[in-house]
Amino acid sequence: MWLQLDGAPAHFSVTVRHHLNEHFPNAWIGRQGPTAWPPRSADLTPMDYFLWRVVKSDVYRVPATTREDMVERIQQSFQRISPLVLSNLYF
Repeated sequence: MWLQLDGAPAHFSVTVRHHLNEHFPNAWIGRQGPTAWPPRSADLTPMDYFLWRVVKSDVYRVPATTREDMVERIQQSFQRISPLVLSNLYF
């Protein structure tokens, strides 16, 4: 299992990095970690700021009744997103 951080200042503290090195040795992605990942990576930004917002607004429109219901809603929401929308995420 890998842990991926988003570059927030709180995730960069010495205490956090020591904890991650102890619990996720050589298996976390972040600033000054074993695997570097830029905080404003073009690979993450569209997912963080667009795609998840769209999916969340769709999924939470009506409260889910069970875990299975939530999983189904998430899958259906992603399936409704058109390939054209996805291709426009990376300008």
